[in-house]
Amino acid sequence: MADPDEVQPAPAAVPKTAAIGFRAQLDFFSGPLPPPEVLRRYNEIFLGCAERIVGMAEAQAHHRQYLEKTVIDSNVASQKAGMRYGFILCSIALIGGLGLLALDKSIAGFTVLLADLASFAATTIYLRWSQQRERAKKSEPIPPAPAHE
Repeated sequence: MADPDEVQPAPAAVPKTAAIGFRAQLDFFSGPLPPPEVLRRYNEIFLGCAERIVGMAEAQAHHRQYLEKTVIDSNVASQKAGMRYGFILCSIALIGGLGLLALDKSIAGFTVLLADLASFAATTIYLRWSQQRERAKKSEPIPPAPAHE
């Protein structure tokens, strides 16, 4: 047995703290297709998956382009119809004003002619102003998204 009067050596110092490591990785991409290395990994897991993903992106692009073309074509048709109807109404008012002048109704004739010209001028000015405002709005830089905390 050990002698109680004998001094025992102190045990070796044990560290009271330990270093813990943590590593996180976040991969982010935007766009219709993932990066090539991600596509390659998809294909390794599921044979032919990369081709399916690319095919879906191509189909979506064709669909979007078709919709954009449809919208543009319908806007052009609408604008053409509006111009035709505006021309017809303006012509009717002009002929009516000239007819009133020919029938010696000078005040009424001039009133119709001036109202016709004023409405045509006001419409033209408003359309140009709204187009300039729309172009200016589209040329403004897009503000950055707010940072998330």
